[in-house]
Amino acid sequence: MSSPAIAVGHPGIVRRPSSLWAADCAMVLADIAAILSATLLAVLLRYWIAGPYDLGFYLKLIPMALLHPLSLGMAGMYPARGLNPVAELRGLCQAATFTFLCLAAVTFFQRDAIAYSRLALLLAWLLTMVFSPCLRQSARYSLGKAGCWGARAVVLGCGEAGRNLATALAAQPSLGFEVVAILDTRPDASPSRESQAAAGLEQAPALAIETGATYAILAMPQVSGSQLTTLIERYLWPYRHVLILPGLFGISSLDTATREVAGVLGVEVSHRLICPAPRFFKRICDLTLAIAGGLVALPLLVFLALAIRLTSPGPVFYASPRIGENGRRFLAWKFRTMVVGATEVLRRHLDRSPELRAEYERESKLRHDPRITWIGRWLRRTSLDELPQLWNVIRGEMSLVGPRPILEHEIARYGSCYQLYKRTRPGLTGLWQVSGRNNTTYAQRLGYVEYYVRNWSVWLDLYILCRTVKVVLTGEGAY
Repeated sequence: MSSPAIAVGHPGIVRRPSSLWAADCAMVLADIAAILSATLLAVLLRYWIAGPYDLGFYLKLIPMALLHPLSLGMAGMYPARGLNPVAELRGLCQAATFTFLCLAAVTFFQRDAIAYSRLALLLAWLLTMVFSPCLRQSARYSLGKAGCWGARAVVLGCGEAGRNLATALAAQPSLGFEVVAILDTRPDASPSRESQAAAGLEQAPALAIETGATYAILAMPQVSGSQLTTLIERYLWPYRHVLILPGLFGISSLDTATREVAGVLGVEVSHRLICPAPRFFKRICDLTLAIAGGLVALPLLVFLALAIRLTSPGPVFYASPRIGENGRRFLAWKFRTMVVGATEVLRRHLDRSPELRAEYERESKLRHDPRITWIGRWLRRTSLDELPQLWNVIRGEMSLVGPRPILEHEIARYGSCYQLYKRTRPGLTGLWQVSGRNNTTYAQRLGYVEYYVRNWSVWLDLYILCRTVKVVLTGEGAY
């Protein structure tokens, strides 16, 4: 007996095919606008920096803007649905680099090449890598409000697996999937045989017609590869795209590559944390940015130190014992944000309030912490209290990006995740800081550690650094 499909939305309404072509065209226009606006701003900056020159030469390069969406297409950026933001950032930067290398070659072979500014070309390249993700995100937001961004999809899964997947897709509309129906292939048992899975999948062709879905997303890890092939050919032929989620939980989802080995599909996973070259590059970036950032922020550091000294008695800095790479202990430096004798103040409040004690034991911190000074609360909200950790980065005890540095008593709570944590240096910022921070649960924090260590790459670090700017400006999740 077949299982009923769970309709999402108003049942009985036949859905028309979504205008995905309009969304794709809008993304192409956003990418063209990104390179044109970046180039215009770069030319104007060059004019402001180095003085007057003939701007008419750059009008000849306007048709070359069409090369950018072609580069993005070769990098797999179209259609722009289902893209991981880190993978998208990497693709955008690679495509921009290829585009401007072509532009440099074209200008070099022209007779009036001397009229073109190398500085303007460099600035345009850098600005394009900034404008592209911003305009793409704006386009997604506008298309989402207009109701033409998400590709209609039918989720096919076993019991809670399908429902959980649909919930996750609904929580991340930027991925570009609009779940219009959930087909429970076997609500009362896990599909271990082809006949069991087929009992639910037989409704899939009708759902494609009724909902106008172009994607079928399978969350059926228990079904073998040969059985999946048969089921796809028999029941999922009306769908333009079939996305198979193999259920490789705990495996890196970034920087993986498919490989065909003797006619069998395989997934190659790279352990970048043990590769010398990427680790060396990460260390060079840490040193360069930490030293440069420290010099730029030096006036601010002096101002904050004076403000702390004048507003509350006690030292300016606070050294917190933390656990670092390979389990080594170190002192993480911060601006002092608590009153002197904070341990005794905390003990008195926890003794008076069982609710506060339960919150502290659960989260290792308090939302309304009585130990924090008034200027310390502002420092924590803006994350400026962690600026002295640039010194820890220079010393090699921390990295700019990494897991949140933990205290000694947290080792037991980390459990098996502690072995992953020890593989890399803790970070000044990280996934926890840009994913809700104190608004997340402790279990979610451990999930961020696992994800970061297993998926680490230079592009993931760059993505986190970009997100950190937004989080610092908004104070999201900080207290």
